[in-house]
Amino acid sequence: MKQELALVPSKYFNCTQTALEIKNDTPIEEWLRIGELLKKANHATQWWLGDWHNFGATYGEMASQGLDAGDYDRKSLRNFSWVANKVDLSLRRDSLTFGHHEVIASLEPKLQKKWLDKASDNNWSIQELTRHLKVHNVLETSKAKGSGKVVLIEGDVLKVKLPEVDIVLTDPPYNVTENEWDKFGTTKQFMQWTEKWLRKVKWNKHLFVFCSSQYIADFEMLLRKLKLPVKSRIVWVHKNMSMGRVAQDSFITCYDMIFHCGKTDLNFPTEWSSERFDVKEFANPQTNFTDTKLHPTQKPYELIKELLKYSSKETDTVLDCFAGSGTTGVAAQELGNKCYLIEKDKEYIEIIKKRLCL
Repeated sequence: MKQELALVPSKYFNCTQTALEIKNDTPIEEWLRIGELLKKANHATQWWLGDWHNFGATYGEMASQGLDAGDYDRKSLRNFSWVANKVDLSLRRDSLTFGHHEVIASLEPKLQKKWLDKASDNNWSIQELTRHLKVHNVLETSKAKGSGKVVLIEGDVLKVKLPEVDIVLTDPPYNVTENEWDKFGTTKQFMQWTEKWLRKVKWNKHLFVFCSSQYIADFEMLLRKLKLPVKSRIVWVHKNMSMGRVAQDSFITCYDMIFHCGKTDLNFPTEWSSERFDVKEFANPQTNFTDTKLHPTQKPYELIKELLKYSSKETDTVLDCFAGSGTTGVAAQELGNKCYLIEKDKEYIEIIKKRLCL
């Protein structure tokens, strides 16, 4: 560990097994220092115990007797010891938690360094690192059958050549925000543009399209005009983005619509579950969430994954023609689908490449 923690007695606090006693006259500077000390100790304790336990092996049977006589959680100690033994001191990152290192401990040192570097550089949570490792493993094991691969197509959906796919799952612009890529003028102009790209995509099994509550009626009438078989009107509820908002003349909107058109059955499991309902509540991604916000209108990873899970098989191909931050690609890779992503914005193209290791 690069940083040393000064665990020395203090006139302002006393640590016991069950409490941190802080004296009334403690200045705020000392209180803040205690907080930093606790934060560092929280990240370091598992390493200390693991390295301590490994060093104990040099004492042989005497160390075993000492552990037997002590009040130690032997299962946790063995785990700390295993990680500390697997991950060399030179590879450990102060910027990452012990849990990050635990995730990659079974890999060879070169791969440990690669993934710890990626996690540190991109500020990945433990869950995000685990997800990326799963994606990596899917890619390694599925190359022979051609699934689990993402193809990124850079450009405008109306100008690039589109592949024919089994599933289209996409979140197009809404024409409701101030972002330049989301401005299409009047409702008529917006729906004319929507019709153009809907006519262009070719799919064999299922189509899922996100839609603002403001355009639900217009969108449904367009789907009818195009004779697309509407099977479900899925309501995605996201109350976390509406908390605290004030509206005097209307109720606060906390949902979006997902229109589902289908030509085949969905592949629900035989056992019944609430995932069959057409109302789905998932929090909108935020910067402090595990599902980190990388795009202004990013959709929840677990929602995208659920839609793909029950509409596709591993051999099916998927298209997201408004890829944004690449969430559809992440879910498709984890499920083993080959996925085509189309994105024209250079900023988000780079985010996709980083996020999916392309």
